[in-house]
Amino acid sequence: MKKLIALILCLIAAFPIAACNGNAGGNGGGNNGDKTDFADDGIVMQQESVNKLTLDVLGENVMPVIAYVGPTPAFAQGLTLAPDMITEETYRLLAEGGVNVVLGHNDISGNEPLRGLDLAEKYGIAYAPYNKKLESFYKIDYQNKKIICYDDFTEDEKEKVKEEFIASLAPYKDHPAFVGVKFADETGTELFPAIAAAYKIFREECPGKLFFVNGLAPGVSTLTMQYNELASTLGKFMADDVKLMQGGWEYYMESIANVIELNYLGFDDYALRTFNDKVPDSFYTNLSRLKTIADEYELPMLQFLQTGGWPSHPSDPVRIPTEDEIRYLVNGSLIYGLKGLMLFPYFGPVEFYNASWYKANECEFAFDMQGKPTNQYYYYKDALGAASACQNVLMNSVFKGIMISEEVKPDTNIPTREILPTFNQLRKVEGMSSSAIVGCFNYGGKTALYVMNNSTKKNTNINLEFYGNVKIDVTRNGETEAKSGKSKYTLSNMR
Repeated sequence: MKKLIALILCLIAAFPIAACNGNAGGNGGGNNGDKTDFADDGIVMQQESVNKLTLDVLGENVMPVIAYVGPTPAFAQGLTLAPDMITEETYRLLAEGGVNVVLGHNDISGNEPLRGLDLAEKYGIAYAPYNKKLESFYKIDYQNKKIICYDDFTEDEKEKVKEEFIASLAPYKDHPAFVGVKFADETGTELFPAIAAAYKIFREECPGKLFFVNGLAPGVSTLTMQYNELASTLGKFMADDVKLMQGGWEYYMESIANVIELNYLGFDDYALRTFNDKVPDSFYTNLSRLKTIADEYELPMLQFLQTGGWPSHPSDPVRIPTEDEIRYLVNGSLIYGLKGLMLFPYFGPVEFYNASWYKANECEFAFDMQGKPTNQYYYYKDALGAASACQNVLMNSVFKGIMISEEVKPDTNIPTREILPTFNQLRKVEGMSSSAIVGCFNYGGKTALYVMNNSTKKNTNINLEFYGNVKIDVTRNGETEAKSGKSKYTLSNMR
């Protein structure tokens, strides 16, 4: 009698994770398409160390879901007054919506971070205040059009900057909900030595805490990657870093790893624009590029996903995603092994509301200007709630590649370097009315599969064909069901 291989299959709304725990009763396909015998305990691969971002306030196996911008204090937009959103109601909704980390913003000052920390603690989430001391770690030499960073300061200047930075952390660093600080967002490489100096001090003062530094998206100019907003301040009209000009975005992200020595890599990528009607191929291309760098430096990956849209922006027309597109963005990020998700803009940034291009009837975020949840909030709540059912597997697995179905032309293409013909016990994937994507993972030496529908337009049945009969536990929408005795399983009505 053939033995049944046991799998734990987590279907999270539109996708499953499968952990294979037994014997396939024969041979199975390896990563290179070869046949291999499977051990009775389900160990089919050598165990690998997992690069994950563990935040002490959350716990070891909890995936960070980071909301930026967090709730804002009262502000005015012309004659319209937005209320104070740092309230129990908004923090309750944040927690219920699947967010577990809130990033402070430059609009939040005074005692407002402490108010946010207290509310975060009450509702079981974490808070990272915006620390505004980056400008202390560099000086601008206007005469020579260059930036002087902390390491080139005099010893007296260094000591003063260090003392002021440590003092700025003191009001909140011992708070139970304090998870770290937001420190820099989309800065140029010229400031990386300044950020690195601050991070070194921060690690000493707040060991194990998040030091949030976000990278620029692929596709920006070399001048932006080197100087960003400081280019106009310095009167720079072109980049002059030869290595950056030669290495491009990859060099930029590598510099975050080896100059700042950050313990994760993250960047913005708002894929849905007014000029596309589906998730573009660049969504996966950019994840693939980031993965290559993250693997080299053994770092976990995070990525910003758009929670809303600002289509009226003249040069950056990001459209409002549909419910199915939001589900796709979450699923597509997780099949690439991301260890955290970042959501922007959760609450609308004040500078957006006060920008000349802002149009209230065209822009939408997870919360509106009056602090009320929008459709976008509920779409993400559903998608994140489904994904959290399998976060323990996701946080403890190593991404190995992707299998795709071939029967239906894919809506969005996967880079060929990630595509696997078979994976361990999985022989074939079939998408019926739309194509299917399967993220393949090493889960403690066992096979883990993350399956999703590669369409935002229509539902589909997806067939998983294994080498030999298998037994699986299926978790879908948080509920688990055992199935056994077949070599082919159909996942019905995948959204």
